[in-house]
Amino acid sequence: FSATPQTGDIVTSGNIQAISNLLNTVVASSVAGTATATATTTAVGIGNYNVTILGSGTVTANATGLAESTASSVAGRASS
Repeated sequence: FSATPQTGDIVTSGNIQAISNLLNTVVASSVAGTATATATTTAVGIGNYNVTILGSGTVTANATGLAESTASSVAGRASS
């Protein structure tokens, strides 16, 4: 523990609340070819942080990730 907070350190004398929401939407469409849509997501709330509470307190963390993909084709192949 360092007396001076460094990057990636959270030092508090009370409560800490971390909320991370991430939404990825991918749409692919084609008239006469192949349409492919791929979506990936990663949501990190306080990941890779060192949390130090001086005294009493609580840590509340929530991370939500949602990935949606839609592919459509009129005369070809579609995959999602």
